[in-house]
Amino acid sequence: MSRNVVTEAELLRILNVSLRGREECVDCQFTSVLRLAAARPDGRNWETANLRSSGTRASACQPVARAVVAEVYETHNLLD
Repeated sequence: MSRNVVTEAELLRILNVSLRGREECVDCQFTSVLRLAAARPDGRNWETANLRSSGTRASACQPVARAVVAEVYETHNLLD
């Protein structure tokens, strides 16, 4: 599967735009992603994103955040 290759800043922007569209996550944002040392056999080169909350508890947003990461994970890779 071909993925869009983006910088970490662009990947975070994509993740955060999707996250902010969810009512339960308006006070949350992704702050960084975990880049893998080597790409997986399926070509993926990042894994998870760190979540921060400035209002609501981050735990209230975690299920939605996981779904957002899973969606973007399928379509985007980090630029080497």
